[in-house]
Amino acid sequence: MNEAKKSKIQIIGGAVCGALMIVSVAIYLILGITIGFWHPGWLIPACSALACGVVGIVTDTMTKLDNLKKQKEKSEKEEK
Repeated sequence: MNEAKKSKIQIIGGAVCGALMIVSVAIYLILGITIGFWHPGWLIPACSALACGVVGIVTDTMTKLDNLKKQKEKSEKEEK
């Protein structure tokens, strides 16, 4: 999607996902290097990726609902 056409909700959701992934990889590396938590630690970034998927679904749904609300308000104004 074009950056100019993204809603505020989608921009915030993208920022949250980006921050979540960076933090999860940093935690994974810190735990792996310091205490050898490599094997089960790989679940941290995997779970973060799933959380990003949920954030994406929520932001897309919120954007669609916001667009429907705007269309409804526009059609009500045109009827008056």
